[in-house]
Amino acid sequence: MMTNSGKLSGLRVLVPRPSPQGDQLVTEIRNLGADAFHFPVVETVPPESYEELDQVLHNIDHFHMVIMVSVAAARSVFTRIQVLKLDWPSSVLVCSVGPVTSQVLQDYGIQVDFEPEKEYTSEGLLESLSKVELSGLNVAIFRGQEGRKKLNEELEEAGATVLPVMSYRRQITHQSFDPVIKVWKARGFDVIIITSHNILDALLKLLGTEHEYLIETTPTLAISKRIAEYCKRKKIHHVSICTPGNTSIIKSLIKLSSA
Repeated sequence: MMTNSGKLSGLRVLVPRPSPQGDQLVTEIRNLGADAFHFPVVETVPPESYEELDQVLHNIDHFHMVIMVSVAAARSVFTRIQVLKLDWPSSVLVCSVGPVTSQVLQDYGIQVDFEPEKEYTSEGLLESLSKVELSGLNVAIFRGQEGRKKLNEELEEAGATVLPVMSYRRQITHQSFDPVIKVWKARGFDVIIITSHNILDALLKLLGTEHEYLIETTPTLAISKRIAEYCKRKKIHHVSICTPGNTSIIKSLIKLSSA
């Protein structure tokens, strides 16, 4: 009988997710017996200038609501808050796109007022705000350099004044991808975990046209329907869908492994 610790025994998984989220996921996968190859294809780095971010943080009490679109957004904002030695005003409503981001905020001592109940996406957060009177509110959205426009557009349509604020950037790693390609060609991967558009774009760029066939034919697990559709547009043929969060990813890997 297979024990709990061996539910993913023999499964070869490529995890291109950045640290620290990727580190925790890889540990959980390996604890279940999988051969997890962790190679963060993108890195989280500070904005080129802190001028805009600092100005917003110094005047954060002028906003009625702030939205953290990711773990990286939450970490970057409150790391900067600590550097600037600022206090966070209790009057500001705080929104998170999911429980992992919420936990990061809580670790900083910040109460989360709104979080999606089901779908941990911009759409899920908008649904949780559907009964809130948004007209006249000043809202700051903390995000990376290429955030989606969905939140901005929907909130503005509801009458809010929205300011998107870049608190971090994503860039492709400078580490050589050759070791991954070597393993991929020699042994293959049973599944790749894709948690964002940026990660897939970085993977494709690192593979180049010579090796892009590797990802096109490898089973892929995407953490949302939107990301799965993006994978398919990039000619990835075998895409499964789960929801964000390590628990859902692990459950889906177990299901794929036993199929």
